[in-house]
Amino acid sequence: MRRHFAVLIVLLVVVGSYVLWALTKPLPLLQPVNILPTLANDTPKALNWPNGSEAAVGAVGYGVLATSGEQKSLPTASVAKVVAALAVLQKKPLKPGEQGPIYTVGDQDINFYNEYVAAEGSVAPINYGEEITEYQALEAMLLPSANNVAKSLVTWVFGSEKNYVAYANAYAKQLGCKHTTIADASGFSPSTTSTATDLVTIGSIALKNQVLAQIVSQSQADIPVAGTVYNVNEMLGQNGINGIKTGNTDQAGGVYLASGTYTVAGNHSVTIVTAVMGSPNLRTAMANTVPLLTSAQANFVESQVIHQGQIVGYYNTPWHTSANATAAFDLTAFGWKGALGKPQLTMQKVHVPAREDQVIGNLTLRDASGHTTRTQVVINQPVPAPGWRWRLLHP
Repeated sequence: MRRHFAVLIVLLVVVGSYVLWALTKPLPLLQPVNILPTLANDTPKALNWPNGSEAAVGAVGYGVLATSGEQKSLPTASVAKVVAALAVLQKKPLKPGEQGPIYTVGDQDINFYNEYVAAEGSVAPINYGEEITEYQALEAMLLPSANNVAKSLVTWVFGSEKNYVAYANAYAKQLGCKHTTIADASGFSPSTTSTATDLVTIGSIALKNQVLAQIVSQSQADIPVAGTVYNVNEMLGQNGINGIKTGNTDQAGGVYLASGTYTVAGNHSVTIVTAVMGSPNLRTAMANTVPLLTSAQANFVESQVIHQGQIVGYYNTPWHTSANATAAFDLTAFGWKGALGKPQLTMQKVHVPAREDQVIGNLTLRDASGHTTRTQVVINQPVPAPGWRWRLLHP
């Protein structure tokens, strides 16, 4: 009898220990299942591309967005001066409002002037002993497109045009412009070539420099000797155009690197950059740029990528219940139609019990400009712990 009682006591202790362990042991973490849908990417609206020319469209912060034509390297003409300006400002940076160091015109600069006069290139008058600031030299190079000042400026900064060419070619590759070749500072040489794609990249980078963006938006400027000079970019101020550079030679035809800042898709500001190369003449390149800029604006859209309450994942429990993971708020994207980016979903493992609207993850969308939007992901219903029967039967 005592033996049976002892066995019973042991069994009760064992059973009691098991029950206590089964009812108090930690429950398994619930594993998330991602069912974020693949989003349809809308096709961009057709752009008004110029016939017979190479062209590209991009935007500051977004890169190159669309192209037309072969994108083969063509002569850039004076648009090459944008590269020269960027290179000079790399070596001798200016802050907005600064004039920078002063350069004194010497015999070599007079020779450069005479060289371009003889070649019938664009020039700005200079005098021996004249003093000109770096900022004024940039204005003279970019507004009236003075070839002689471009050569003088890079020679002053780099020691020689040859040194500049070596620097500029390496710099272009650094910017990702693999199809750009710099043979001179002014672009007067037909051996200075690029593609419309590369020019859009160069133009976008130039506009990020406040000093350069300010200069290319000026319709005129006052510089020593030459007096008031005027921007050869006749389109400034029309159709929102605020830059950047024109080019025109017999070999290049018309080349136009243009920019305009517009309010699109409600209240978003975007600076669009276009490049047209290989046009019959500059006037044609300019005329073709206006409809291209207009059609590009229509392709910037704001879109609701994820709706509030949309199911993006779920959790299954071992005791055969489930709960959905939903977006806590709308996730809205702005950008180029067809390239709004894909949302990224992160979901955590969940402890049980879990409450309704408990935050368990994030939906993140990063657009081409680097701007990030985010919304939380929540459980749309409570997840209670299992009953005692399940706990006892699933040790």
